Amino acid sequence: MVSNLYYHPTNPGWIDEHLQKMRSVGKEQASLFADPMFENPSVGDFGFQAGSPAIELGIEALDVSKMGLQDKL
Repeated sequence: MVSNLYYHPTNPGWIDEHLQKMRSVGKEQASLFADPMFENPSVGDFGFQAGSPAIELGIEALDVSKMGLQDKL
């Protein structure tokens, strides 16, 4: 089962309609709206703090140092 974690820091209700619609057709059953509790996103640390709902959903932290364009070998 696929689980997503949705979050918006100033509008917690923005996802309600989507989740209601998707759940009515059997999707997004385990998805949540919650603060992912990143370690320190302002410096690019997108690891999760202990107790993050992302960890409970099985979401892996992003290593942003490996993202974006890379030089060709």
